Amino acid sequence: MNCVRCGKPIPEGEMFCEACASSPLPSTQKVSSATGSIPTARRVAPRPQKKRGRGGLIVLLILMILITGASLYFSWRMYRSVHLQQASIRVQEANLADRELAINSQQQKLSDVQSQLDKALETENALRAQVAELQAQIKGSESSMNQNQYDLDTALKKLDELQADLDEAQAEALTLTEERDKVQEELETLQKSFDELKEKFDAQSEKMDWIDAYVVYVENDGTDYYHSFECPRFKRQSFWVYNKKLAESKGYTPCPDCGG
Repeated sequence: MNCVRCGKPIPEGEMFCEACASSPLPSTQKVSSATGSIPTARRVAPRPQKKRGRGGLIVLLILMILITGASLYFSWRMYRSVHLQQASIRVQEANLADRELAINSQQQKLSDVQSQLDKALETENALRAQVAELQAQIKGSESSMNQNQYDLDTALKKLDELQADLDEAQAEALTLTEERDKVQEELETLQKSFDELKEKFDAQSEKMDWIDAYVVYVENDGTDYYHSFECPRFKRQSFWVYNKKLAESKGYTPCPDCGG
């Protein structure tokens, strides 16, 4: 489709292009000047009846053209106004559609949030029930906890007493250990002395055994007996010492009590 004034291509449903739509229509004076009909009629002297009818026809034609142009202009203005209103209505409809979509989206979000809120409330109620149950259990166990605390305090007190006794026992044990070490040292000294005495005793015992085996004692008691050192008849006051063979060679005989 083309513009009715300049002939440029325009969209379907339009009458003028943007340039022609924005420029005003030519006035009657300009059209008269362009055609030269009216000024010519004013300058020329009266003509025959036939020429005046032709000039009137031209004026009428010009008036019809002006009226038609004015009608077209006002129609175009009305069409443009309607078109702009329709465009505005379409924009408003698009905005309303977008708002409707936004409202639907917000409603969907609100529904989702409400669903989440319901779930959260259910979870909260369940947690409240669990908390109430735990509080009941805590209250029920407070007495046993108090008893356990009392038992614990008693046990700790007893433990402190036992610890004090243990410290005292350890101190006493340390003292006894020191005393034991001293006694051990004394025992070792005594053992050493005992070993020395035993060694001497063993030597003396060996000597005494030898003496008992080979030595006899003869007293001046009027008898001819010879005695051993342990004999009860041996007075150990005045005596002679012989070996058995020497005593028997001198005529002495074994004592009937000790057998010599």
